Amino acid sequence: MGKALRLEEAVNRALSCSEEDNLEDPIIWVKEGDLTGLSVVKGLNAFFISQQDGNVRQIKGEGEGRDRVGLWWDYIRALRSLKIYVTLNGETVDVTKYTVKYVCGFGWKAHLYNINNDIKILRIDYVALKQPSLIMFFKILGKRKDNISLKIECEPGFRYMWPLGEIKVTSYAVKQVEKFKILIYETKECFLHVVTNADNYEFKLKEKVFQLEIHPVNMEAFIVTYHVDKIYNPIKALHICNEHEKYFEEITDYYEKLLFNTFNVKTPSKELNKVFITSKYVLIMLYSKTSMGCGWFAGMPRFTWFFTGDGCLLSRVANVIGLWDMSINHLETMASFSKANGQIPHEAVLIPDINSRKLYTGYMHVSATPLWIISLYNTYLWSYDLSLLKRNYERVLKALKFLESLDKDNDGFIEVFPEKLLIAWDEIAAERRKGACMEVNGLYILSLYAAYRIAEILSDKKHATVFLNKYRLLKDKFEKTFWCEDESFYYDRIHPEPIIVLSPYIALPLLYNLAPCERGRLVLDKIANSDLIADCGVRIYRFKGEIKSGYYEGSVWPLYTWIIGLSAYNYGKRMLGHKLMKALIKLALTSSDPGKINEFYEYDCSREKGQPIQGFSSAPVIDLLVEGILGIKVDESRTLTFEIQMPEEWNYLEFRNLRYNGFILSGRIAKRSNIIEIYLENRGKKSSRIILKYYDENLGSVSGEDCKGKYLLRCVHINPEESIKIELKKNS
Repeated sequence: MGKALRLEEAVNRALSCSEEDNLEDPIIWVKEGDLTGLSVVKGLNAFFISQQDGNVRQIKGEGEGRDRVGLWWDYIRALRSLKIYVTLNGETVDVTKYTVKYVCGFGWKAHLYNINNDIKILRIDYVALKQPSLIMFFKILGKRKDNISLKIECEPGFRYMWPLGEIKVTSYAVKQVEKFKILIYETKECFLHVVTNADNYEFKLKEKVFQLEIHPVNMEAFIVTYHVDKIYNPIKALHICNEHEKYFEEITDYYEKLLFNTFNVKTPSKELNKVFITSKYVLIMLYSKTSMGCGWFAGMPRFTWFFTGDGCLLSRVANVIGLWDMSINHLETMASFSKANGQIPHEAVLIPDINSRKLYTGYMHVSATPLWIISLYNTYLWSYDLSLLKRNYERVLKALKFLESLDKDNDGFIEVFPEKLLIAWDEIAAERRKGACMEVNGLYILSLYAAYRIAEILSDKKHATVFLNKYRLLKDKFEKTFWCEDESFYYDRIHPEPIIVLSPYIALPLLYNLAPCERGRLVLDKIANSDLIADCGVRIYRFKGEIKSGYYEGSVWPLYTWIIGLSAYNYGKRMLGHKLMKALIKLALTSSDPGKINEFYEYDCSREKGQPIQGFSSAPVIDLLVEGILGIKVDESRTLTFEIQMPEEWNYLEFRNLRYNGFILSGRIAKRSNIIEIYLENRGKKSSRIILKYYDENLGSVSGEDCKGKYLLRCVHINPEESIKIELKKNS
């Protein structure tokens, strides 16, 4: 991509596009039919969520402090509802009656209202990148604009995010600033400034709502700005309104540079190519700068705060596509709220006085602590930031001490205690899962290995030896204790007695290649041949006939589709991996907010559930391609490995901007008869050693065989500014 998208270009795109452009235009999604659903625009520290018809209505969910619809800055809401009315020939109606199109771009959204054959109204919304400012651009199209007027009715409805409540308004008034009238609300936490550059307008104030009436006589376009600030700052609000085009270019430039200058792919599947970019957009959009620190929201609109587990999973994806700075910030934000005993928190709300420490569920998930250690090491491998390990090494040692303290019977395995709100991975069955649980101990063992490598890197030989010995001992004991030979499956838990439960989180350690090859394949075969696999992904437990409004057994989760899908690639079950990748793509293409993937789905795939934007639902599309199909790995020797498992129907796969250890690698893999042609180009300033493995069931001769199957192998060294071409023969 070149220069940032300009507002004028966005206007033209929004007016001319249709749903037919969804797979052709890389930066927009279009809906022209059923416009139910939510829509989000977001900067770094503020976001705005409306319905797709443009109005803002609170949703029926878990309460307005948790379902954060409207305009939010950090942990404060400054706009609760918004309705727009149009008056034409003396008749006033809700403008949503005329909504014909919703367009979602990167950092902006558009709503088109077809008032009649003579007049259309286009509205574009965006939030400033670094300012808590919502900017609405209106363009009136038609020959008889002087016949209509607009009325924007808003309720500020100031409040804190969950778990706190409302914020009282201390004053509100219209102030004259230069030639503009600016509406200003004051609370003990912030000021809301509302300003427009329209020619003819007036504010009408009521107790809880205000109305901005605009008569767009001889005006083709105007701006309405909602600026939130800690101080009384009408000049700033006016500046943002006047400089709205600059703020539009700033937000679109931010997203487009991060999207198109980081790792990208091109495949024969237009659907995958588009959903891949949109999944990156979700990952970047969820990254936030708050008064609590920086990190990823779990999703929107419900879980717009920080979670260790979600962030650790997202960091895995962010690292491989070149966004490890985001990973570092998220990991360190969460660690800053660790307990004195070393436990890493499960979640942290954005209210500084509450954070994790005054939150009832703040330290609920035991798995957050080992995941944090594993992710810290993975982030180091990609960033090569030694200071990251040095800054956090004491936290690693304390975190392991906490985990060791959960081994109450001294058998080496850590235990969970739901009665003390220390639970295992899954919340649905948390109360019945007690003692030593399989996936938590798998993560614990993996964290011991990560800690061993970190200690080695930092030359702490004493701790490195302790961690390595414990890792080896527990890994062997884990297989002997948790594996059930009769069922060819791992026990769910071993206290008070071993029990088999068919669930996808049993594969969580397989995500990190912990299980031996044969056992990993047996686990995946059992899951693949069960009713855990639905048309749209993987169910959490088997469906037992009970549907609930919230989480329930048998619902389908893209998170578990990710875990099973990537595990399938890790253990040579690539047909299962390809199948689950296609399921995720279909969810994105049929989503109520096109390109996004919901938190979870009904057991039979019939309905979206949870929140419409979820990090761990979109991230799998990226990871199944990057770590699954391309099999990209790095290690401490600074060697880059590709373990390629292309779908049979693909004849090529291109990638660009793989950033690692000072080089920028692009490449193309092409299948031609019995020849695999691989072209690599290094545009960076450092050289690298690259290992290429190509997996195929139909190889005549092979270089080797591992968990993923039989492969052809080639090792190359690529210098700065060098291009190389490699040919692998399938039937030599």
